[in-house]
Amino acid sequence: MTRPRHKPSPLRRRLAALVLVAAAAQAAPLTLEEAARAAARASGGRVLAAETVRRDGHAVYRIRVLTPEGRVRHLEVDPESGRIRPARTGRR
Repeated sequence: MTRPRHKPSPLRRRLAALVLVAAAAQAAPLTLEEAARAAARASGGRVLAAETVRRDGHAVYRIRVLTPEGRVRHLEVDPESGRIRPARTGRR
């Protein structure tokens, strides 16, 4: 014999909504501002400029950072994965 279906309680509905919101937030790509902060933390430097560029048909954040040693470094941040790597040279 099957049990009758009951409407979920308001608490269960709220919890389900929170789970969905949390899952969506984790899957959301980084913003340019978030990528700039991550690049500054990773390099220990100060962000001089940040822009969105296209690489192989995908958006990538290009961040220019002044390191504590006084050198300017160009970093690229993948908005989907958050991966930070040195920028490719010779292409803009």
